Amino acid sequence: MNLGAALNLPSRLAHHMHVNDLGEFVQLSFFEVVFPVLSPTASEEELEAIKAGGLYGNCVARINVPKSRFQDFTQAMNAIANPSK
Repeated sequence: MNLGAALNLPSRLAHHMHVNDLGEFVQLSFFEVVFPVLSPTASEEELEAIKAGGLYGNCVARINVPKSRFQDFTQAMNAIANPSK
């Protein structure tokens, strides 16, 4: 199979991944954390409100992998994560 990608296909940073079992498919959702913009003059109340609200993760990609191919997918990821094995 010849694999290719459009030259203008954007790449996004993913800080977090969520995995769902959908029966025949495994759904991988990738999230980019949106960090709050802090003013250097922010008051303690403003900082506490930001802390209480937590961070927001924006889903930047969602992929459905057939379960029949998921083991190959995870092996490829493990080969990159653990190159000595």
